[in-house]
Amino acid sequence: MALPVARGHRQPLAAAYRVGLAGSVAALLAEGGRTPGELFARSRVTVLDDAALRGDPAVTRLDPGLESLTNVNTPAEYAAARARPPGHVVVESAGARHTVRAATLAQAADAVGARLGTSIVLNGERVAPDPHLPLVVGDTVALR
Repeated sequence: MALPVARGHRQPLAAAYRVGLAGSVAALLAEGGRTPGELFARSRVTVLDDAALRGDPAVTRLDPGLESLTNVNTPAEYAAARARPPGHVVVESAGARHTVRAATLAQAADAVGARLGTSIVLNGERVAPDPHLPLVVGDTVALR
């Protein structure tokens, strides 16, 4: 398993778990275990600290501040996370290409004055025209 440890805090929700751990998870639950830390104690874990995470070119390009690993455990942290501006995405519409800030498909369409039609392509894959579909930094949305 690969466990990000960003800003000194373990990030179990962002960890990569091998399918082969299913038996260990089942045994842990049968014994009354309930926390990721208990699984980490029983498993081989590769810890990815800030430097290791930033050493990955994709992470450096898409999330240099490791914002995707920001803890949100209190109402104040949630409010701060909601107040952050969305990331930059590329929207292709009516033959033009725009870079805009958008967190959802609807926001991306609104930012370029387009409406969501029935043909939406996200990063080369056709997707449903769900206005709430989340977008991340670096996404490219084609509205056709």
